[in-house]
Amino acid sequence: MAGTTLVVYQAAVPEQLVEIVDPVLVQEMVQVEMSTSNHRNENNARLRMQTEECLISILEIGLTCSAELPGERLDISDVVAQMSQIRKKHTVQH
Repeated sequence: MAGTTLVVYQAAVPEQLVEIVDPVLVQEMVQVEMSTSNHRNENNARLRMQTEECLISILEIGLTCSAELPGERLDISDVVAQMSQIRKKHTVQH
């Protein structure tokens, strides 16, 4: 996706997440989730899906913050609230 604009990335999220995010990062996040999980027998695919959902949520916030028109961008207080919701959602699942 070299030489593309943010509009292309907006269209790519979530379907092409793997092409946007470093796959090593996703794997590392899954490994951390597995090591800190109370359910050590959880399915790796399920954890990967949860990790991808978290990353998609974060990327969507980042893309909204990068909107071309300032009026379309999120206010920082909304960003903090949304990031807190993401954190709560993805830490409660353990």
